[in-house]
Amino acid sequence: MKGIQHFVFSKIGISIILVAFVYQLIMMGILLPGYAAVPNNLDQLQVTVLNEDPKQGKEIAQQLKKALPYEQMSFSNIKQAKKALKEREIQLIIEIPKNFTTQLQDSKKRANIQFYTNEANAPLVKEAMQQTTHQVENTLKQQVRSKQLQAMKQSKEEITQFENKLAVKVTPIYTMREGMQNQLGPLFLVLANIVSSMVVSMLLAKGFKALQFKIGRLQSFMGMQIVIVLAAIIAPLAGMFIFTILEQYDITTLFEVWFTHILVFTASLEIFTISSFVIGRFALFANLAFMFTQIIAGGGIIPREAMYGYYRLMSNISPMYYGIQVDYTLLVGGTELASYWYGLLAIIIVVGIISTFIFCTPRSKKTQEAK
Repeated sequence: MKGIQHFVFSKIGISIILVAFVYQLIMMGILLPGYAAVPNNLDQLQVTVLNEDPKQGKEIAQQLKKALPYEQMSFSNIKQAKKALKEREIQLIIEIPKNFTTQLQDSKKRANIQFYTNEANAPLVKEAMQQTTHQVENTLKQQVRSKQLQAMKQSKEEITQFENKLAVKVTPIYTMREGMQNQLGPLFLVLANIVSSMVVSMLLAKGFKALQFKIGRLQSFMGMQIVIVLAAIIAPLAGMFIFTILEQYDITTLFEVWFTHILVFTASLEIFTISSFVIGRFALFANLAFMFTQIIAGGGIIPREAMYGYYRLMSNISPMYYGIQVDYTLLVGGTELASYWYGLLAIIIVVGIISTFIFCTPRSKKTQEAK
């Protein structure tokens, strides 16, 4: 019995219980508050109502602006609005064409209101915009019924026929392929890099500590950087191989995705390795906290506009955020790539400078062994 008691109350036994407890504390303490932003913060999403009809369209546009539960941006023309939609600055365009009143009055034509969406976005955005489209369509028909038709004192049959003239046409700028594997593909592809880089970072830090006094800090650091580059080149191929078995993409797209994941893996591994080296045995908790934060801040589930302030701030330094946005752009559609790549490169450069300073600053062997 003494042996059992000794094991349970040993450093190993206590550490196991502590790690299990703290792991859940970190996970629930970061993820639950992050998801609590939904649906309350969805009103932070950006939409625009663009009216080109000077008659009935003007009144309808004003009523829509009051009814829509989102932040609204103004554009002078549809070209500017579509550019913002492609770059995910806004999530929905409602366009009332200049001939809307004429079409509404013509018995042989249907009056079209055009909706533009972008499915290269987090699943919550797509779902919210679909619901909004249906709600707006119902609202428009109610407005036509109550104001335009009742004033004419027409019969119920005539009112119904007139209502049916009002058509809502939804046009996705970019269309997501069917299947949850495509909806969540960008999130899982990047998350695979984040998790694997976190595990590798602990091995790298341990290897550096073991070799720095044998071959020198500078050579150990250079060797570590070469391993980081090689791992970043090879590791993403595994996740991409599985993904491309399910979905076929052209070589150029796959090459650009691979290049992006090389940057994501490199940035993540540099960050995690610094933490593993500096904090030592407690780095697991810090790395887990950063990883769970990135799951929210990455924008693969909750759009950036709907995040709480902390997660929105962390998205600026999150490799996952930039990686997911690039994957959406490459795998679904978009026009903005360079800024996300520059963001990843900036993280790598800044973290690389910090890493060089930390790993190349001489420390005593006793100090290293204490960690």
